[in-house]
Formats: sequence, structure tokens, C-alpha cells
Amino acid sequence: MLPSIELPKDFRYEPFFSEKVQCVSDLSGNSIEEVLRNNPFFYDICAKANIDMAISPWTNSALYVPLLLKEWDAVQLKIINQFQAKARNADKADMNHGISILICLLNWSNDRPVDHLDVMHSDMGSLQIKPINAAERLIYLISKPEQYHSFVQLQQLIEETLKQFYKKNAMTNKNKL
Repeated sequence: MLPSIELPKDFRYEPFFSEKVQCVSDLSGNSIEEVLRNNPFFYDICAKANIDMAISPWTNSALYVPLLLKEWDAVQLKIINQFQAKARNADKADMNHGISILICLLNWSNDRPVDHLDVMHSDMGSLQIKPINAAERLIYLISKPEQYHSFVQLQQLIEETLKQFYKKNAMTNKNKL
């Protein structure tokens, strides 16, 4: 069982975590699905804090990206239900969770952990798998997460990233033959 760890400074960014957050709860006894539901950045935070984990999702993205997608499907359904119930805005917490999934997806599909959450100064230019204008679109999502247009953008960003991810995997498997 892991002790609680201090949240690395590189992860103390709104809307994901506040400066006041000091510790990350131990989620190591839970299934990866539960961990992703509670904190998609858990494994990345542990890596940043130099805590050895049995799971490093970015080292086997073909196995772990589908789990991110499964969590996204659940979050997406909640947000769709909110809009179908004539809510003017999406739940901010659900949208931020979806944005967290997107950030993990962008990094894990490029075989690397999330290194920081400073989206304004992110190094998305170095990512091979990413949607067009990913950084600008992500900044927009974070600035206006409750808007319907932001939800549509989030859906599109995840879909575009997944298409590129599956294309990369198909090419990799083809080259192995």
C-alpha cells in the first residue's frame, strides 16, 4: 500500500488540482478503471513523484488507451444526458474529467506520461499523435468547459486522437508481420 504523496508542483493547475491540494489519495488497491474514474492522472503523478508502480499506462498504450476510452464513454454519456435534460450548461466537474482523459490520451498514445498540467506552456508540438491545433483547442476547453460547443470540441479532439492512435497501432502491427 502506497502512502499518500505530496502532489508535485507540475500538477497543481486549475481546473485539475488547486494550489491547496497537498496529497494524492492512495488508489493502488483499486482496479485501473476505478483509478481512472477517481483520478486519471494518478499514475502520471506517481511517476513524477518517483514512486514505482506496477502499472505505467504509457508503456503499453494499446492496453490502457481502451480503458481511457471506456471511462470517456461513461463521462460523455453523463454530459449528453445533461444536455438532453435541457441543461443550459454541462457539469464543470464532468467536463474537467473529460479534459483530463483527453490529456492522458494525448500523452499515453505518444508513449509518454503526463509531465505537467500547465496547458498554456505545453509542448504539444513534440507529439506525433495529436489533432490539428490541439493546444489552442485544449486551452479553449479549459477556459469555457460548461458550454455545449466545448463538449463538441472535446468529443472531436478525442475522436481525432483515437483515429491517429489506431492508425499508428495498425501500422506498427503491419510492420511486425
